[in-house]
Amino acid sequence: MRVQDGPLGHLRDVVDQRNAQVIAEIHASAASRATKSRVTAQQAVSQSAEGATRTRPRIVTPQHVDTSV
Repeated sequence: MRVQDGPLGHLRDVVDQRNAQVIAEIHASAASRATKSRVTAQQAVSQSAEGATRTRPRIVTPQHVDTSV
């Protein structure tokens, strides 16, 4: 006897349907996030130009750190 034919067949159908629903919700959420975070080509050019003009922060070693070995 297969599971689909027995008393667990309905339960399996319900679980499969719920899994499909959860997967669809995950895909919809991911698509929504991808659309919000997508950067247009013009924005990318403008952001890279901004980054090129900014100065990089200087790395400062604290005075209390002993660098001798």
